[in-house]
Amino acid sequence: MSNLEKSLVVLLIFTAVLAFYFFTKIRRNGDTEDLNPLDSGLISWFALLFVFFVFCAYIYFGENKYNVPENIGQIGDFIGGLTNPVLSFLALLVLLRTTSIQTREARKTTMFMAKQQEILEREKFEGTFFKILEQIETFCERHFRDDSDGACYGEELAEALCAKYEYFSSLDSELQISSANKLIRSLTINPNCIILRNHATRLVRFLHTSEIDRKIRWRYASILRDTIYPNECIVISSMCYMGDNASAQLLKEWGFVHLNRGFFPCKEIEYYYNGAPEL
Repeated sequence: MSNLEKSLVVLLIFTAVLAFYFFTKIRRNGDTEDLNPLDSGLISWFALLFVFFVFCAYIYFGENKYNVPENIGQIGDFIGGLTNPVLSFLALLVLLRTTSIQTREARKTTMFMAKQQEILEREKFEGTFFKILEQIETFCERHFRDDSDGACYGEELAEALCAKYEYFSSLDSELQISSANKLIRSLTINPNCIILRNHATRLVRFLHTSEIDRKIRWRYASILRDTIYPNECIVISSMCYMGDNASAQLLKEWGFVHLNRGFFPCKEIEYYYNGAPEL
């Protein structure tokens, strides 16, 4: 192997090592670090050094004696044939680097926009949720909780709904439900009870149909449970069981009913929300 061939082999090895270096650098950075464009000055100096090295290799290691009038075309063909692929490789390397940067920036922008959209959706959800919750609490304070005389309509109504629990529970299932249904209708057939049920079921449906994360919605469901008094929960759960099966199912799914044994009109309603005891 001639000295010229040896020098060209060394040059090709150096170019391969440079390409491998940039490749491993990109892989090592992954998606966690920012990529910077390749230094144009570094690339220019590398290209000039490469051309200079090829020219020197041809001059000093070539078999033909350097003579401008006779060999200038041959020298140009030799240098151009070797430098063009390398320079094209450098251009491709810069292009790949730039494309990688643009891809990562586009991915980051997409992720940022998705997070922004998620924040906006949650803020919108919170605004609607607390608005309806405030309406429920204001309505309950006005109509179902202690008034100026110390009376509590919600407590009286809940006691009346649960007064025949033991008696109804001694009946068979169908008779339990029919008897409890008559009692519930007779006690809750008034505008205040209907409005309370509608407000509560509206908020539960809003929780159920929202597109934000379910774990987040569960936290808001606990806020709703803490806001509603047990007396009001008895009224809402009883009315939904007898007159709105879809809403009753949502109350059960979101754990809205948190009542102890006996705080229902009958056992069938209790077992529906809390589950039958294990034998």
